Amino acid sequence: MSESTQNKNGQPLRELNTGTGAVGSWLFKVVHSDIVDYAYSWQGAQVSKQKLRVMFVSPLAEDYCIGVMKETKQGGQKELEAAKLNMYKVHNLFRSKSICFTDDKKQYVSTPFKLVLDLRKCKLTSLLQSQIPMPMAAQPPGSIIDIVGLQLQSGGVHRFDITALCSVSAVRYSQTRAGLRCIVDVTLIDGSTTAVGKKAELSFALFVACKEVSKPPPDMEAFLSVVESDDPISFFALNAKRPSGGAMEITTSSEFFWIAANGTKAECLKSRSSELKSLKDEDKTKLTTAWEPSSTRDYEAEQCSQTTCALLDACGGQNAHLAHDKVFQLNFTEVQPPSSADEILTKDGSRLWMRVQVADFTGKIEVGLREKAALQLAGLDHTDPASKETFKALHAADDLRFPMLSSIRVILTCKQKAKPDGTEASFQLSQADEPTDVFMTIVIAEEQNLEAKPKKSMLELLEFMKVLEPRTDGIVPAMLSSIQPSAHYPMAIKQLASLPVGASEPGMSELQSSDTSSLAKPCDKALVMVFSTNPSKQEKLREGAYRLETNQVKCALDADDSETYTITAMCSETSLRQFDLTAPRSGNKRQAALLVLTSVAAPVASESKSFACQSMHLLTNDEVPLALSLMKGLLYVADRNINEGTCKRPEWQSSESSPVERLSKCRKLGYCPTDASLPDE
Repeated sequence: MSESTQNKNGQPLRELNTGTGAVGSWLFKVVHSDIVDYAYSWQGAQVSKQKLRVMFVSPLAEDYCIGVMKETKQGGQKELEAAKLNMYKVHNLFRSKSICFTDDKKQYVSTPFKLVLDLRKCKLTSLLQSQIPMPMAAQPPGSIIDIVGLQLQSGGVHRFDITALCSVSAVRYSQTRAGLRCIVDVTLIDGSTTAVGKKAELSFALFVACKEVSKPPPDMEAFLSVVESDDPISFFALNAKRPSGGAMEITTSSEFFWIAANGTKAECLKSRSSELKSLKDEDKTKLTTAWEPSSTRDYEAEQCSQTTCALLDACGGQNAHLAHDKVFQLNFTEVQPPSSADEILTKDGSRLWMRVQVADFTGKIEVGLREKAALQLAGLDHTDPASKETFKALHAADDLRFPMLSSIRVILTCKQKAKPDGTEASFQLSQADEPTDVFMTIVIAEEQNLEAKPKKSMLELLEFMKVLEPRTDGIVPAMLSSIQPSAHYPMAIKQLASLPVGASEPGMSELQSSDTSSLAKPCDKALVMVFSTNPSKQEKLREGAYRLETNQVKCALDADDSETYTITAMCSETSLRQFDLTAPRSGNKRQAALLVLTSVAAPVASESKSFACQSMHLLTNDEVPLALSLMKGLLYVADRNINEGTCKRPEWQSSESSPVERLSKCRKLGYCPTDASLPDE
């Protein structure tokens, strides 16, 4: 029996479904393909991947669909590039043998056919030619009035394609989060009419990456050329969404592209171009989403809320909507530089951007670090183009150093979790109960000014933190005598041992006379100040690597402590001097330093207690009194940090219950808010 005519031409695309994919036969032509980025969450982390996206058209230009091949660890991007070349440049006509589908959500599929072909599982046979004419491009069948009538849930997204006549605004330029962009506002009209007899319009902003503001980039020039010729344009993968209580917004997605339209609908629109573009405003219904760039934000000039690592961490998650777009200042923090194995560049390699860990006496958090702040922490000039290359070289050599203590400003932003589409969606306060992605990023930073002592306003932070659970991941200021080994943590620090002389706490005498072992607070690291009058002994471990040991070191914060201690450190040849506690031969013949300690070993027999040092800041004679005053203030505050909660992130229902709006303001980077001094200063 001969093959039926319909089978030769392929079944109608509307008859394709999960049940018929392995039975019927469909004829496809590739009319567009590209490789796009996508992301998904896996075990609490965001994973970025790429996928090949192919648009297939059937014998009817209005019936078209999408096929996807996702990146694998084995094949990588090269496999996607090869598949793209094979399916578009070499072969572009296929007949299906068997079709399988992905699990893509339908609201993110812009084509009229809402199932997505899984190109890894589909069996397609390439054809040299077709017995029937195949369209050169897809022709979106929908109208503007169809889009206006979409029933969207609050915050929901619906992806769509459309063909229409266009008019555009004047070209403008703006620096966005994604970089410099050339922008025009695009207004579409296709003659569709609303229930009240008005012609429907919609608008969106079109962004094109550019390197300069003197001339539109080629992609923008090509688009403007088609608009000026009055030719209809087909737009693919636009997003429609409706913020809570607001009008519908139209934005471009990461899969967006456009082509000059052809076919019956395009010819009809072309013939009505003069009529539709000359309509008066009262004859049209317009949805406008023109994007207006905000002025460049001066993070250094802002007054920022003083906070701590633990309190900033509590502002994340379900509480993020109460702190959206706010800038916080954290003083006396340790910012850990990235190792040579860590990524330090954006995906396109154009800017420095990395994730770093920040710690203070309350805990540790992981945040993003922008290029300007990274260069500032590395002691490099952020206005010098050569600084970026210097930073990269230091990073590659594992010789990147940040200050021991820094003052940083962190911006917290959040947006709804949705399938990544490349748009810059704003977060609405009324959407607080919906899942969000929370981003905390260091925007500016500098080495901590030793003159900037802790103020009484830091005690207010302790009141807000009482409801948080106890944490053990901080870097806690301490006297050497109060640091003791722990069976379960790197170390533990006896509470109350570091209270300044003259301090009086309720019940303090009873506590001091009882067993204080229960008051030891476990932590990851300790911040201490020492005096050394002996030379440091060097031991070469291998080429370029050394171990230093300094004996008979004294605690600078406790004049009554008669014990001496041993400090050990390991470093490279380039940082050897930074870890050398050898006392100077002139002056007071004493070297003072601030240290970050990571472990403690109990004394054995006649040996002294020994500490492993992670980083060291050698102090000049002029810096010693400043450092002493700063450390005593930090000791006073840290000893009063008592957490009584059961979770690190209590749920704050409103701005009244959240501490965000009640935090004291820092006027200057590196300094606490203006306030009274701490007691006993």
